[in-house]
Amino acid sequence: MNKKTFVKQNCYTCPYGVKLKKFYDNFKFIPIEIYEEIFGKEHFVEENCKSSYTFKFKSSLMELEQAKEKLNSIILEFDNKTIVIQAFHELMINAIEHGNKNDHSQTIIVKLIIARKYIILTVKDNGNGFNWAKQINKNLRLETVNESGRNLGLTIIRMLCDDIFFNNKGNKAILFFSNNLDKKVFK
Repeated sequence: MNKKTFVKQNCYTCPYGVKLKKFYDNFKFIPIEIYEEIFGKEHFVEENCKSSYTFKFKSSLMELEQAKEKLNSIILEFDNKTIVIQAFHELMINAIEHGNKNDHSQTIIVKLIIARKYIILTVKDNGNGFNWAKQINKNLRLETVNESGRNLGLTIIRMLCDDIFFNNKGNKAILFFSNNLDKKVFK
């Protein structure tokens, strides 16, 4: 996909317009999972050599530890796996506490996609979501977190991943990590 095509598809009236342009300028592509979440099912061709995993966990701190172990066992080859695990931890805490309101009967769906160029980690809770459009273009820094800790998790997540996206409702976070896995992983 060339830049001209991307700009044509990228509507600046959508909250992600400027963000997607910066993302594309940075990485020279947009993973299909992010594109489909924002623009729908019509998509362009991208690398097809990837592995996909989907897990469902109960909304509890005990399940969080199991989820982290599962994720850790899958991304063994990734250079920055500690960063991915920490970002995942923060996402899961947000999903448990804010999304599912500490209701242990609720579930959290985790999707992991590992490709040669990237890793995408998606966490979806059953909550009402939040107004991500207000937060998405803010320059969140640790110095701006207030005494109550509001936005601390989101700030940490944004510092750890290469980029973050949300579904329209705001109950699904999509983290992007650039990846340089050796080709032998995909044989």
